[in-house]
Amino acid sequence: MLKEVDRYEIEEVEHEETYVYDIEVEDNHNFFGNDILVHNSAYVLIKLPFSKTKDIQQTVIYCQAIAERLNKSYQKALELYFYRASNWHPEFNAMNFKSEVIAFKGFFGAKKFYGLGIIWKEGTFYDELDLKTTGGQIKKADITRVTKEMLSEIYVLLCLKLEATDQKLMYNTIFKKIKNKYTLKLREAIAKMDLSYFVIPKKWSFGEKKVVPAQIVGAKFYNRIIKDTISIGDSVSVLPIKFNFKTVIEWLEKNPCSNDNMMTNEEFSTKINYISLPVKISPDEFEFIQNRFKELSIIMNVDDIINFNIDMKLEPYKKLFSIETQRACYDNSDVYEEGTSELYDTNISTNLLATIDEDDEVGGEE
Repeated sequence: MLKEVDRYEIEEVEHEETYVYDIEVEDNHNFFGNDILVHNSAYVLIKLPFSKTKDIQQTVIYCQAIAERLNKSYQKALELYFYRASNWHPEFNAMNFKSEVIAFKGFFGAKKFYGLGIIWKEGTFYDELDLKTTGGQIKKADITRVTKEMLSEIYVLLCLKLEATDQKLMYNTIFKKIKNKYTLKLREAIAKMDLSYFVIPKKWSFGEKKVVPAQIVGAKFYNRIIKDTISIGDSVSVLPIKFNFKTVIEWLEKNPCSNDNMMTNEEFSTKINYISLPVKISPDEFEFIQNRFKELSIIMNVDDIINFNIDMKLEPYKKLFSIETQRACYDNSDVYEEGTSELYDTNISTNLLATIDEDDEVGGEE
């Protein structure tokens, strides 16, 4: 017998990347959900009485024995403090510890932010260290290529490079050598307008919003001053810019707006600090954009691009090191050389960056 059911339509909705938040209670982190007492996952850090790298089998057996003892201890505590004083049944109320991974090296930062060089995971042995990461921007969908390359190199140093143990050298390697290396690569990509290296495309979404997103403002600005080619639904590359307001407004007054996809004179203001470019640009279009930028004294805000791709992404990693280590590194330029434990002088990269800085300013904001 057939039964009539309600019909539903599948509707595509706009989705924007956002943060996911854990629910917790201050201090003990426990809370009730659907009448069930739950707790966020936790870990136990134990200092082994022997070298964990010498005999991995011994390390695994030792850690599993610790997990078994913890389970027995907590089970006794549950029986003593909960089962006897309530109607909870032991079969449905338990706490289970287990050995999840064994790592030879790694770090724990803020909550849900860690990296481990694991040699064993839930029964599987690895011939060489395997990287396990959570947080730290490296797995986010909106991470740029330059940021991912930079963070990948940092994770190798912190999690996979067993000989790198000196805190001061590791700090200098990250915040001098690696930072300078990718700042230089980023500047080179900016000069070539290799947008795919440092920009994640965003879509000109449908519908009105209380606050107009930067990609839409930038797209309407592009359509007005460059070419009316970006439409609603298109993906664009959003660039921070600086310009001379007087020069641009004089040009706008001479070249009137022709449709709703263009920025009007009333919408234009000194607060406009982005322009959106098509994801794919031909050589001829690229040359035209460059010439129009020169005509209107528009330049890319290189400092903002570097800050977004490099500085902001490195900030959480500073907290992995003590204040004393950070202070001690100010006057010390020694770092770990790639692939070895030798030292590397950062002055070369710094000098290269200094020569590029001289050519940055070709315009300004009024």
